[in-house]
Amino acid sequence: MNSSRWTPTLAAHARRAGWGRNTLRRATDRIEAATVLVALALAVAAIPLATHVGTAAYHHNLAVSAEQTAASRAVVATLLQDAPVSTGDGPVLLVPVPATWTYPPGHRHTGVVSAPQDASAGSTVTVRTTHAGTVLVEPMGRDQAWARGGLMTMITLGGVLAGLAALVLLVHRRLDRARYAAWDADWRRVAPRWAQPTN
Repeated sequence: MNSSRWTPTLAAHARRAGWGRNTLRRATDRIEAATVLVALALAVAAIPLATHVGTAAYHHNLAVSAEQTAASRAVVATLLQDAPVSTGDGPVLLVPVPATWTYPPGHRHTGVVSAPQDASAGSTVTVRTTHAGTVLVEPMGRDQAWARGGLMTMITLGGVLAGLAALVLLVHRRLDRARYAAWDADWRRVAPRWAQPTN
């Protein structure tokens, strides 16, 4: 690649960013340009960081799912009444229904389980229970673990970007105050000369 071909373009970008030798640019302009460049670099670096956090969350949730599965047992429960039909706006696949099941062997339990809306009394559903026979929430699946990992990735990346944007905005406001103060000082120094009569 011919480096001389890119030199004018890089120089133009540098001048726009405040790194040129333009005497009209103040130190505050260069500080602001440096802040923006650092923020951009950190934003790019945040992508692999957020991905790492999301991946770690995914594997953690998989481990939790494995623990939940190992600590439970699939048991067949018999519904004691017809499953109610949901009157909500959105589709409801499962509804709470009283049921009975036996686990450990010889120990009968009664409680509420999740069943399809069209399930009738006497039909059966598979539930997971503790070793004492208490119904558990269904262990987290791989899709749920993946979704939670993705959510953590988005939250991490969004938090970093929001923090960097707030930092850039704060620096911009502080530098604007410094610019206004410098302009006022320059005007107080120059204005008396303009007010002097000319011969």
